[in-house]
Amino acid sequence: MNVKNSELSCKDIIWNTKIKLPYVLLIVLLSLVFLAAGQYTLFKSQNPTPPAVVVQSDDCPPPPTVRYRMNEYQFTHPLLLVDRFIESKDMMSLKNEVALMLEQKKQAGIIDAGSVYLRDMTSTDWMCVQPEEEFNPGSLIKVPIMMTYLREAEINPGLLNKKLSLDARRQVPRQTYEGDRILPGKSYSIRELLYYMVVKSDNYATLLLNENVNIPVFKKLFVDLGLPEPDVHDPDFHITSVNYSKFMRVLYNASYVNNENAEYALSLLVQSDFNEGIVKQLPPDIKVARKFGEWGNSKDSNNHQLHESGIVYINKNPYLITIMTKGRHVLPLPQAVSDISKLVYDRMSVKQPKS
Repeated sequence: MNVKNSELSCKDIIWNTKIKLPYVLLIVLLSLVFLAAGQYTLFKSQNPTPPAVVVQSDDCPPPPTVRYRMNEYQFTHPLLLVDRFIESKDMMSLKNEVALMLEQKKQAGIIDAGSVYLRDMTSTDWMCVQPEEEFNPGSLIKVPIMMTYLREAEINPGLLNKKLSLDARRQVPRQTYEGDRILPGKSYSIRELLYYMVVKSDNYATLLLNENVNIPVFKKLFVDLGLPEPDVHDPDFHITSVNYSKFMRVLYNASYVNNENAEYALSLLVQSDFNEGIVKQLPPDIKVARKFGEWGNSKDSNNHQLHESGIVYINKNPYLITIMTKGRHVLPLPQAVSDISKLVYDRMSVKQPKS
């Protein structure tokens, strides 16, 4: 074969195949289109389009809220709480820090699970890490018991002076962290028993108060706050950090009991002698109205829980923090609570109150 004859020019091919001029123009045009498309694709890969920004106008409706009211009166329905469902954007950075600390403590084997609720008491700002996690409240339940007695005392004056005594044969579960307790056979007023129950977390005083509490009023407190009615005979009762915090919030607002009784309840909580959790790494002059709770599974020695909820009074910007933890060993849990409390305090103490 003659190579020279086989090497045909483009002009020869077009001429020999009798391709007409319009077809040649079409081929050139398509080539230019494909070249332009390739260049655009390369440009987009190097300069990606930024995500769309949703701009919310000022006339948008506010975030959804729910209001909790008392419903025991005919003409009035006193407001207990207003909940805003959306967490504060201003707290997202702190939320991430708390979540990271919880994860680090899980990885270290200090806790198996944890939840932290934080609320700025001067605004509607709040956040929660692991809000769906449920815990057995342990001695935290002593706060709604106290609130039930104070509510009843407003209706029945003199109730707090009523005397009760404990049979010496009665036994109660022991705690890892115990303070002073009442003496069996000795009479104590309900006011004195409230002190031992809240300040000392005494289970003997709690036993007496539990046996004499107005159960319907106790249950109604939960229902009024949008919580399931508790089964007082169920030892496996559970609650979230978000829901437990409601009890502390209504005390701070004095919206369930009157101002004097709310002040009295918080003054007892400030005297709590459990100093291994929320207050351990805080400045000693900071007042904290707090209650801790401990729970252990008698059938599983590796299942322990320790929680604490408190209102930290710093400057003019108090905040509420509820920390709940689970772990295989109870002794490391207070330090986990303390470390989280310190992290939150360091951030909240420099925050400027909202006007």
